[in-house]
Amino acid sequence: MQTNTAFTDSILSLSHACYSPQRFPLSYLDKKNDCLEILFADDAYNGERIDGRVTIYRSIETRELVGVLIKGLSIWVSRILQHFPGVSIDLQAGKFKFGLFFQLEQFVSTDPHLQLVYKQLYAEAERFSFQLDSNEIFSERTTKDLNSECATN
Repeated sequence: MQTNTAFTDSILSLSHACYSPQRFPLSYLDKKNDCLEILFADDAYNGERIDGRVTIYRSIETRELVGVLIKGLSIWVSRILQHFPGVSIDLQAGKFKFGLFFQLEQFVSTDPHLQLVYKQLYAEAERFSFQLDSNEIFSERTTKDLNSECATN
């Protein structure tokens, strides 16, 4: 008869890849709810809402940044494209470095705390070379619709 610890170890050994730190970053693009969640590390975390769209996840143990949730993703991207039209060239190429959007938010923010948080988000996205496919973000709604929504928000 196995002890609980031995049984747990045997089960975990069967699914070693699931618990590998090399699996990060993990991301989930929820098109229906228009949000993107990215986890940079496998730590227990608390959420901290930093503005109307972005919630960051900080490790409970170390307080380091371990993830982010962005609500209203397509509207957020569309708003950035209105302020920085040159970015649309990168989007037309298909895949693009998502860290750029965090960096642009850092530049336009007047709040020093938000500037620091967006700088940290940019660094994490760049560390993992995190990319998104622009077709996935805009697949169900047209840019024209997003621009009119963005103007009302």
